Formats: sequence, structure tokens, C-alpha cells
Amino acid sequence: MMSVQEYTLYLPKKARLSANVSKYIYEALVYLDPLLRDDINETMATEWLNGLFDHSKELGNKVLEETKKRMRNTGFLYVDYYDGFFVYFDCYKAIDAIKEYTLNKHNINIVIKKIVIADIESVEATPVNVQKYKPCGKDNYINYPSTHIFLEPI
Repeated sequence: MMSVQEYTLYLPKKARLSANVSKYIYEALVYLDPLLRDDINETMATEWLNGLFDHSKELGNKVLEETKKRMRNTGFLYVDYYDGFFVYFDCYKAIDAIKEYTLNKHNINIVIKKIVIADIESVEATPVNVQKYKPCGKDNYINYPSTHIFLEPI
């Protein structure tokens, strides 16, 4: 039986998507505290959530989890919340394709442990302990989410 090897999947920047989720944040805030309905509107929701994180990370995470529930079934991998946006990676087709390719062409059975968004044109993969490309930010936002590590490799 062939052993399974952990790999890093490198994706081009176009595989990173973001969604403005102010509407869903607003709905989650009002769901968790109905009295807020009279105090805030959708355009204020992101600012309120960011303030919650500053005040109480636990409370901010509770609103974030409720917001994620309202955004289910996107077909994309949720990666992070960044200043009013949910960041997703469009990676599942690439994962399936690279696993099939490495098995059929190189007789290597792999699982994906890490995803890196890099400044590249096409999908690539390397063993997880080899860093071929550095993660890339977005425009001038160095901290913009560009990596994801799976707790359980897929």
C-alpha cells in the first residue's frame, strides 16, 4: 500500500475571493441582540463588529460564527474575516485535480495540508516541507489572508 504524503497547494491570486458581508453581519448582530435593530444599520455593521473584536474577542467571534452560518454553502473554502469581508479560496477543484494528477502521472498519493495564494499563473504543489513561493498580500495590504492550513489534510 502506498503511503500518503502531505503537500502544499499553490494557487494564483485569482483563486482568492472576498465577499462584503455587511448585510450578514447586521443580521447576525440583530439576531444576537434584537435591540440593535433601532441603533444600527447595514452600513454600520462592519464598524460595530470591528469594535466588538477590539472590546471582546469572544463576543466578536460569536457574531462572526453566526455570520458564517448565514453565508453557508458558497462552495468555497472560508479562510478569514478581514475588515468587513469574508475571504474565501476557490480551491476544491484544484485540490481534486492535483491529487489525481500526482497519483496518475507520478504514482504519489497526496493530501493537501496547506494552501498558499502566490503571485503565479497556474496551480502547483510541493511537499509540505518545501516552500516554493511566498504568500502574497493584496495591493498594499500585507496582512490580507493568503494561506490556510487544514487541521485535517484533505
